[in-house]
Amino acid sequence: MKLRSALYRTARRLGDVNAVRRGRVPQRLARRAAGKATGRLLRWLFPSVLALALAAGLAACGGSSTGSSASPSTTATTVAPTTTPPTTEAATAGPIILKSGTTTTITTTEEDGKSGRARVTATIKDAGRVVPDRNDDTGGPQYAEHGRFLVATITYVGLAGTYRADGAFWSVRMADGQVYNEGAVIDTGNLRMGQFLPHIRVHQGQRVKGIITFDVPKTHGALVLDTNAEPDVAEWKF
Repeated sequence: MKLRSALYRTARRLGDVNAVRRGRVPQRLARRAAGKATGRLLRWLFPSVLALALAAGLAACGGSSTGSSASPSTTATTVAPTTTPPTTEAATAGPIILKSGTTTTITTTEEDGKSGRARVTATIKDAGRVVPDRNDDTGGPQYAEHGRFLVATITYVGLAGTYRADGAFWSVRMADGQVYNEGAVIDTGNLRMGQFLPHIRVHQGQRVKGIITFDVPKTHGALVLDTNAEPDVAEWKF
């Protein structure tokens, strides 16, 4: 570096001597001043141009990345197959709730697949705790063991097919949940209450009537009708 600087200084001085000999000192001074100004200008412009070039390059990179991100992307999505759980048949809405003396229509299906429909009426009467026994020579009364005799008068009217009427399909459920079925039914053969409900098939247009007498407590409850296919299809409150 020192040798190169010495050579540059020597060449500059020889040029000055040559300019003095030829009488061109003013021109040489003008060129030297112009060269220094150009050098300073270049020293100022070069970093500025470099900075502008870098900024333009960064802007171009940023714009290209933004454009790529803005472009719609296609993403493959996998939708898991939906598995529908097995459905079960909806439960029935519950028994038909009725008052004593009212009528409802019941449809049943027998074991052979044949269906029957009948209009069923139940009238409930409290016979009290004591009833006479007509075959008792002494005329002594009969007492209810659980509290009272509840007499249900049942009427069937066949509407279609064949409907099976059976006293075994009837029971009494008390307010505390206690159920009195066939074991609580009183044989009315010797009692002055009426004809016992027979076990019979009711055909279309046929009318069947009979009674069922239960020995139950004195609290309130419901007379419950079952069918051969479904329990508790109707209830008569008392």
